[in-house]
Amino acid sequence: MLHKLLEEVLTGETSEHADALEKRAQALLSELGIAEAKSAEDGPYPPELAASVRRGLQIPEVASLRPRVFA
Repeated sequence: MLHKLLEEVLTGETSEHADALEKRAQALLSELGIAEAKSAEDGPYPPELAASVRRGLQIPEVASLRPRVFA
């Protein structure tokens, strides 16, 4: 899930804004037939998935390579 969301951000298919990532995570979970959890402790939780993607993109080493990274 995280890999797919990261790929979609890098290709411009999905915005890196939290609300857009949460909506896309919800859609992907639905497509996979996975019930959305009510908290991160209960399973795939779109707000946490979105936050993880955003944190990953902000890692200094990742951020510095981002202009040259292709999905």
